[in-house]
Amino acid sequence: MKMTTKTEKISIEYKGKKVTANKLTITSEIQIDIDTAWSKVQTSALLNFVTKGKVRFKPTGGEFPKIWKEGRYGYNKNACLWLYSIWWTPFTLF
Repeated sequence: MKMTTKTEKISIEYKGKKVTANKLTITSEIQIDIDTAWSKVQTSALLNFVTKGKVRFKPTGGEFPKIWKEGRYGYNKNACLWLYSIWWTPFTLF
């Protein structure tokens, strides 16, 4: 795997004030074919792995699909969100 990083100074407007900060860009090149990568990106397992320790999604009824497909998942599919292990508002997936 090849990883590169880049930092740059940026300036933005926030609440009417000019704010300066550093922007960090991290790029990784992973040796994997596109079809395998796409099949992994669509899984709930990868979502949970990437967000582990920061955000947790938990369905309030049933389970999330193993593989997400394009389209709607219904107005009655509710989920709960934990952010940094703190309970967050339930939300609806549609």
